This record gives sequence, structure tokens and C-alpha cells, in this order.
Amino acid sequence: MDKEFVTIYEYSNNLFEYLMLPIVFISILIVSIWFILYLKKRPDLFFLSRRILIFFSFIFALFSSIFLVTLTIKLPTAIAKEKQISNTIRHDQYSIMEGRLANFSSEEVAGQHTDKFIIDDIEFTHSRFEKTSRPWKMKIELEPPLTNGKYYRIRFITIDSERIILKIESEQ
Repeated sequence: MDKEFVTIYEYSNNLFEYLMLPIVFISILIVSIWFILYLKKRPDLFFLSRRILIFFSFIFALFSSIFLVTLTIKLPTAIAKEKQISNTIRHDQYSIMEGRLANFSSEEVAGQHTDKFIIDDIEFTHSRFEKTSRPWKMKIELEPPLTNGKYYRIRFITIDSERIILKIESEQ
């Protein structure tokens, strides 16, 4: 008799979020530069407040530039990884593991929840809020998300020795 499963976690493509970050930082950079140029042309403003506004505009422009350079370096790798994951899903080239969950533990470090568990002697780790390195999201919020001894089916792939969970299903 086939077991019936309910989806608990499912992969979510984050390509849109990756592409939105450069747009946000470019917008901040443009506004900061415009603000600097505008304030430099307005000598009638109070000297000290004008200097402070120009200083903070330079700070925003500097941080936006740093983030844009960092994104420019990291974005191609992230996009390639997302495409690889999408192709793997499209061609059903993922691994499926079924079994009873063991050794579930959940830690919170700096507001980021990391869950660790073992199914059939394979250890899995996922961070519920770290979208860039583990691109999947919680579909149904459970407290706790997983339970020791319960039967699960997990679809996952391994990229660069990292197991990326595509789907977690719980036995009904």
C-alpha cells in the first residue's frame, strides 16, 4: 500500500530576489549622488546642516557602491546555481530519501534558525531564513517544523557537497 504524503517544505526560486538587490542599490546610489549635487548648488542652506547632509549622502553612496561591487561579483554564481537547481527539478534529476527522522535539533544564532536532522543515516541541515545559500521556503509553518520518529520523504540535490532540500513531505 502506497503511503500518502503532505508537503511541508518546498523549493522556491529566488532569482527575482537576486535581481532586485542591484536595482535597490543602484536607486540608492542615484538618489545619493543627486542629493549631493543638489546640496552643493544650494549655498543658501545653513552651512553645518548642509555639510552633514552631504556627508551622509556620501556615506550612502559609498555603501551602495560597495554592495553593488559585491553583488556584481557574486550574482553570476548565484544565478548559475539557481539555473542548475531549476534544470535539475525540470529533468527530475534529484535524489529521494524516505525514512524516519532522527536527531532533530534547532538552533538560533543571530535571529537565524538552523535545523539539523538525520534520515536514513544522511544528515541534512537547513537554515529557514538564509535564502541565498538554501533557496527553499517553508510552505506550512509547524512548531516544531519536524518531529523525531515521524516518517518523511525528502527530495534533494547535492551541489558542491551541499545538500539543497527541494521538498519535504510528511506521512499522513
